[in-house]
Amino acid sequence: MFTNLLKKIYYEKYSKKSYSISSVDLIVTECVDISQQEPETHTQSLEYIVNTNLYKLLLHNNYKLINWVNSDLFFVKKNLDLNAI
Repeated sequence: MFTNLLKKIYYEKYSKKSYSISSVDLIVTECVDISQQEPETHTQSLEYIVNTNLYKLLLHNNYKLINWVNSDLFFVKKNLDLNAI
């Protein structure tokens, strides 16, 4: 299916220039707002997600958010040809 898959992305590691995620086609990661009193998946907000450093890092590296299930976010490379899979 996808040639390269990164199950979880650790922002601290991949935000440094010495690491590259450019060869990864699909990234599945978790995003939870731990500032909430009771972090629940049904209380997640899109506003919170798009303001995270993780989301900004992936956009900067040419990825787009394609799905959001509970606290899991699915990103693919913007230039990935899904018809070729």
